[in-house]
Amino acid sequence: MTRAQSSWLFGLLAGLLLAAAIWFGLTQWPGSTLAATNATAKDTAMPSAGLDHLKCLQEAFKAASCYLPQPDRAGNGAFNENGTFVFQNQTYPCHCNTRQNESWNVTDATPWPDENEAQPSLEPWPDADRIQTTVISGPKTGQDGLEKRADGAIRITSGAGSDQNPAFLDENTLVFTRFADGYNQGPASLMGIHLSNQTEFVLWQDEAQNVNTNGNPFTPDRKQICYASDVEETDEIWCMKLSNLSRTRITRQGKDAYFEPSVSHDGSRIAFEMHREGNETASMAVTDFAGNVGALVDDGADNRLPQFNPSDGRVLFQRRRGPAEKNVFRLAVRHENGTLETLALPTQGGTDAAWSGPEQVVYSSEDERFPHAKIFSFDLKTGIGRQETFEPTVEDGAPAASPDGQWLAFESHQTSDPESPTRIWIVRRP
Repeated sequence: MTRAQSSWLFGLLAGLLLAAAIWFGLTQWPGSTLAATNATAKDTAMPSAGLDHLKCLQEAFKAASCYLPQPDRAGNGAFNENGTFVFQNQTYPCHCNTRQNESWNVTDATPWPDENEAQPSLEPWPDADRIQTTVISGPKTGQDGLEKRADGAIRITSGAGSDQNPAFLDENTLVFTRFADGYNQGPASLMGIHLSNQTEFVLWQDEAQNVNTNGNPFTPDRKQICYASDVEETDEIWCMKLSNLSRTRITRQGKDAYFEPSVSHDGSRIAFEMHREGNETASMAVTDFAGNVGALVDDGADNRLPQFNPSDGRVLFQRRRGPAEKNVFRLAVRHENGTLETLALPTQGGTDAAWSGPEQVVYSSEDERFPHAKIFSFDLKTGIGRQETFEPTVEDGAPAASPDGQWLAFESHQTSDPESPTRIWIVRRP
């Protein structure tokens, strides 16, 4: 027993010495992530605490000391790459020893093949509270290099594929859907962008179509986003916690297709568009967060894109009766008592509608005056409408209003072809 124990201790000691030698060699190898070989003159050596470069950056994004405070606001502001932070009793430079001309942004879209694999952390999105503290008073519009239209709209996305369905989480943060292969084509990712610096980040990405609605797909506390995904069987309703990107499948019908979810003002229900198998027209249904589904509007008309009012139980939607080639969608409201009201819009019809306040809506429309769809707003109390975008040669759709009502985000096609890919644009309202 004594001999065996001595041999075991000797082997352990030898193994530790060998591991130390290998570690020392790796840290001195050119390009090693543990060696500070790429530090600039102003850099301090990153302590050897075993963190790789990506992990260091992720911790930097979580550290309050790596942010410059915004004037007159509590909380954190712009990322401060010249600062330092402490993690596990070690001090690190916020830029983690990258050169000034190298990218330290780890928010680029990174695909992964299997939704069951561990999802990479995609900062800066550490938690919902951090987002709220970085809100600024509306998007900045003076950045050089941003494409601007004659009507004042500013393009804010430029990724590959087609960017669609913008929704304001707050005045500085938009969430949208990016289709990889073109307009409504291919896998679709849930994306976000900070308007103050056009920093994009990924919320969820896999081989499926993950699609949010424009307007307001969030729970009232802004801590979850609900969306449609066909990652399992057919399209179902899912919700995701923004604090840790954990997902919950809400509906489990597995036969009909469910799209365009919108959460009620009290956070108790989710309205969505339902397509029954083999039926080209849609109806609308509602579910609680336990997945108990019931009918909302199912009267034989083509009823789509429900949007719960931000203050009560009314639902805004688009409605069409009869063959599509002979009829246009009109906007309607389902009241809490179940009655339906068609809105007397100043345009021939309306689609892609969203609430921009308790009594105002924004929508897309085209007719003989506007052969390419434009964005309009309409006040339900006064019956007054207003045109919001004016670019004559392209289609504008899927509008969303910022929480303060001063900005509109929308998707706009790259060419006059309504099937061409879209980008997200913003315009300030007069």
